[in-house]
Amino acid sequence: LWVTDNNRSFYFGPVAMDNAANSMFVSNLLYSDGALHILKERANDKGSVISLARLTEELKTIKSTLSTWSQLDASFSASSTPTAGLVGLLSNSASGDAWIDDYRSVNAKVMNAVKVHDGFKFTGFGSGAIWPVNNRESNGPHTFVNYNFTLVATVIVHKVPKNSTTLLGAVLAQPISTLFIGLSYGMDGTWETVFNGETTTSGSTWMPGKEYQVAIMLQDGNKGSVYV
Repeated sequence: LWVTDNNRSFYFGPVAMDNAANSMFVSNLLYSDGALHILKERANDKGSVISLARLTEELKTIKSTLSTWSQLDASFSASSTPTAGLVGLLSNSASGDAWIDDYRSVNAKVMNAVKVHDGFKFTGFGSGAIWPVNNRESNGPHTFVNYNFTLVATVIVHKVPKNSTTLLGAVLAQPISTLFIGLSYGMDGTWETVFNGETTTSGSTWMPGKEYQVAIMLQDGNKGSVYV
């Protein structure tokens, strides 16, 4: 079961399953008079069975999720940050290696990192986070990011690296190989942009300990932009 407001989506999980062999299984969701039901039909060569069950707890979760979306949208509408079309937010919520999306959509997986206020501190080789928003198998209708998206992050680089290091990037396919759009920081204090795996040194520089807002953008599936 997926819940969507045609902007972001929430994966609830399966509400009907059937493992019987040599049978046909059909299910439909019905909403009436403030109640959500699932109508299930199982049929084989011996006959058919129809059942109707009320999804009370599931409906509570759906309403809670929609309320969360509305509250977050309302809080952002009062800020100066443009958030039209916002589908996900990684902030202070986390559990174990999961960086929890405040919109309850797709969580990020964190590796070898230290939790800090409103984010994580990545401390060395193998440290980072992956936000699998275009993995259709587990995240459903997020394939729009294959064509259009904007990813914004607030970052601080604490020390000069020994080699050029990726700060923010995106890939479209598994296994992760070529960074098709991204931003790196070099050991000489310069920013580096990445498009289709090719790195270009920019004329702008970064300073250790300074906070930056960075963004990568994809338009129409083939036009990439990087902003600092």
